[in-house]
Amino acid sequence: MKQALEILMNIHEKGIMHRDIKPQNLLYNRDTGVLRIIDFGRAEEYTDKPKSARVGSKFFKSPELLVGYKHYDFGVDIWNLGLILGCFIFRKYPLLFFREPQDLLDLIVEVFGFQRLFKFLNKYSITIADSKKKKYFGIAGAGFQFFVSNNNADNLDEDALDLLDKMLVIDPQDRITAREALKHPFFKA
Repeated sequence: MKQALEILMNIHEKGIMHRDIKPQNLLYNRDTGVLRIIDFGRAEEYTDKPKSARVGSKFFKSPELLVGYKHYDFGVDIWNLGLILGCFIFRKYPLLFFREPQDLLDLIVEVFGFQRLFKFLNKYSITIADSKKKKYFGIAGAGFQFFVSNNNADNLDEDALDLLDKMLVIDPQDRITAREALKHPFFKA
């Protein structure tokens, strides 16, 4: 995780968004202990111009991409890496499993609650279907308890959960940056 964040920090500071961080794009050499991020085919230089929201992989799309927000930034990579961290913590792959693409936003609301999504949508003047608003209204969100099971209860490190909480934030402007994440107590072992 630390190596992945170091790589993201370096590419983000050079103005590059990977836009497709997923386990299949992380290569770890057990002999050397070196991690590499591969497949920059969807990478793009950050600008404030609208970008395609049709990026990212099925189980790793960030909320801003799911609602068609086209002014996203490096936060998409942080969300993706956060989902990977969640896979490790909760021993579940993918962390957010769904059958139909439209179900991913439903899952995000089940975990994080409608208020966080609603606040994000209002802040950026993003509209979603009234049927979705009705469906989501009043869902408080289960938080990370949604993922806790007998299979992972022994793996719930407080610092790891705190870092995860800072990476998986609905509003991308409130997500931790790669540089900030590297200073997190999780890495001070």
